[in-house]
Amino acid sequence: MEGSQTTNLVKDIESCISKLGIMFRIFYREKTKSSLAKKLEKQPGKYGHEKKIQDLIGVRIALYFVDDIAIARRALEDRFDYVAIDSQVDEPKTETFKAVRCNLIFKLPEHFDFSHSLDENHAAMVDNTFEVQIRTILSEGWHEIDHDLRYKRKDDWVGFDREDRALNGVYATLETSEWTLLKLFEELAYKHYKSGNIPAMLYNKFRMRLKESSLDQELLTYVESNQKLIKTIYRFDRIRLLECISSRPYIPISMSNLIFIMNLDSINDPLILRRMPSKFKTWWESAA
Repeated sequence: MEGSQTTNLVKDIESCISKLGIMFRIFYREKTKSSLAKKLEKQPGKYGHEKKIQDLIGVRIALYFVDDIAIARRALEDRFDYVAIDSQVDEPKTETFKAVRCNLIFKLPEHFDFSHSLDENHAAMVDNTFEVQIRTILSEGWHEIDHDLRYKRKDDWVGFDREDRALNGVYATLETSEWTLLKLFEELAYKHYKSGNIPAMLYNKFRMRLKESSLDQELLTYVESNQKLIKTIYRFDRIRLLECISSRPYIPISMSNLIFIMNLDSINDPLILRRMPSKFKTWWESAA
């Protein structure tokens, strides 16, 4: 049964990603005593002194967009004690159709006690770690099918190379669709930029969960009156913006705050600076 420790850990992981403002869903599970026993019975002798189970707690983060994987991974590695040697992060290969893994292993917090989840004779076979798998929303369903109907039933696929490759081909199609999505939103942002719809331009350019702020309308009215400023904001690099947010404490992500961040980073518009709350400069100077 999932304990409050696990719930608190998952909340910590969720807040780490939520802070960035990117769009995602999070799922998790804690292995029960019975599921752990079944895994150990299925692979007798595999776990013990040298090799231990590292996913007593497993978390999956499904990102809306593929270009958020690197920034989400970096945020988790900065927040938790990363075990690089045991993590599985694949580099895509152009000549094969194969799912790309981003399975990260982290040390559990020092105060975390998982003894309630284990039988005494299993304790030595479980490591004090947890696993975070980062995927995209489009690939999430494919991974579930692959895990339940291919990984767990490997014998069903022996000798069926064509079907095996075809299932990988479905993944390749989804991967292509992920990059098509990025292009679609880039084009949408560009069309809103050309038509002067600045809120829509910001939303589709940066693809973030934005909160409303009382400063939004005044700042947007000023931006809309300055074509050169609109162009500079449109050209601002999205990953650069996320890195600015990631390296600092949590702040609500609103349209006005996005503009303040871009202005402090490189735009340097004096009128935007005058409209910025004094506490925002303090936040900016708190970079890690």
